[in-house]
Amino acid sequence: MTSDWHRYVGAELYHSLGTAISQWQNVEIGVYHVFHRLTHIPSYLISSAVFFSPINFKDKLAMTHSAALFALVGTQYLDKWVTLHRAAKRKNDRRNQIAHFMSIHSTASDDLQSWLRPNLFDAKAALYWHEKGKMPHYTPSQLRAIATSFGRLSQKLDNFASEIADLPPPSPDKSPLSEDHPPSGQRNIMPQSPTKSHAPRESSPG
Repeated sequence: MTSDWHRYVGAELYHSLGTAISQWQNVEIGVYHVFHRLTHIPSYLISSAVFFSPINFKDKLAMTHSAALFALVGTQYLDKWVTLHRAAKRKNDRRNQIAHFMSIHSTASDDLQSWLRPNLFDAKAALYWHEKGKMPHYTPSQLRAIATSFGRLSQKLDNFASEIADLPPPSPDKSPLSEDHPPSGQRNIMPQSPTKSHAPRESSPG
């Protein structure tokens, strides 16, 4: 059972950690808003069902990035999205760290502190960070700063979604998957409907 001492020492850490983890949900929602605008799905209900089907955020972000590469090509918004995409990937790495690290509490009576660090009992994680040459740790103040950075990113994503709200969908005629525009140097391999001359002959009985 956790002692009163540990509850006192860890209170600030757990409060800061909870704030950061909760703030991360706003980042996911921000990416969803971008996804909805990029895909031009009329119903929020349907676009939400599609976006949140993958459990892993990396898959949600990858879907959104794929849509952006088509929907924003030739526009002023593609470079801006690439910057947001990179930021989201970095912040997701940070989110995964604080979600899976363990809490450590000092035992010195005159220095009551607590922080997060990689799991002490995970040999693979210990080897990974040893090869990195630095063992990360997060104090309550650092966790609060992370929460703030998540909030700033979510706001940038929401603003970006608003900027592209009136952007028309890309023309099907310009798609590399269009029958009239096969990829350069490749012949059209789109499936064709069978014609009468290509239909298999039925063998006569007997």
